[in-house]
Amino acid sequence: MKKICLNSINPFSECISYNSVSRVYRIDNDNVFKMFDYGHLISLLDNDYDIEENVLKGSRLVNDSNIVVPSSCVYRGRSFIGYTMPFIDGLSVMNYVNDSMSLGEITNLYSKLEAIVRKKENIVFPDMLTDGNILIDESGEVHFIDFDGLQISNYLTPAMSSGLGNRGIYDFTKYKNGRSFTKELDIKSLIYLYFSMVFDYPMEDLDNGCFDCSNEELLNDLFDYLGIEDNDLFNKVLRLYSDDSNQYLGNTVMDIADNYDLDVINNEYCYVKRLVRK
Repeated sequence: MKKICLNSINPFSECISYNSVSRVYRIDNDNVFKMFDYGHLISLLDNDYDIEENVLKGSRLVNDSNIVVPSSCVYRGRSFIGYTMPFIDGLSVMNYVNDSMSLGEITNLYSKLEAIVRKKENIVFPDMLTDGNILIDESGEVHFIDFDGLQISNYLTPAMSSGLGNRGIYDFTKYKNGRSFTKELDIKSLIYLYFSMVFDYPMEDLDNGCFDCSNEELLNDLFDYLGIEDNDLFNKVLRLYSDDSNQYLGNTVMDIADNYDLDVINNEYCYVKRLVRK
């Protein structure tokens, strides 16, 4: 991978996204530059997370057109400050999904996402649920663009989507092996993503639980609320909160699309997307 000086890509002016730890700049028609806050990089190094190493070495292990791989590391003097990568002209998955799409169309898109994540056994996508990390281009092709948010083999990332709830609940569980996330987390993320895409429902609410009811009771209420009468889906969601291994949704979502349509109702307080039998 090329190593380039920050001055070689100046000036850059169009900031296309930003947060408290990084900014992404459009630097030409084909590329963007992700620049990290230097204090953030130092803080990560103090906690044994090395984004520079992850980009330089982890990128060699990725050979998948659906994952956008950095093209160069950028330095200010001798200090790593960010990386460049190809620009993807697309919509985030949640902006791509719209009310005009049928349940079958949403299901096909979800299944495409699941297939990509499922086949990458050496990669975990702990920041999958963060809006904007998955883009869909005009041809319907899927792109995962958050490279430093990937855990590639032994190259760890501190990133984890807030859409998975309090990250502290994952320590010492099937979701983490020491400091490494497991593929169990990807399955949970995908199931949460399915509920977001189909129902606009924030599944992380269930991780908060309640003092006087079980996860099974909470799920029964949720499935009644959303009009879901599918035991396979119920059991796969329930496994997320147990010590049992998680299961990909797979054909379960296809069966639901074959037997249901989506309807939107007004329950006085808000509009709710629910399944209705065909």
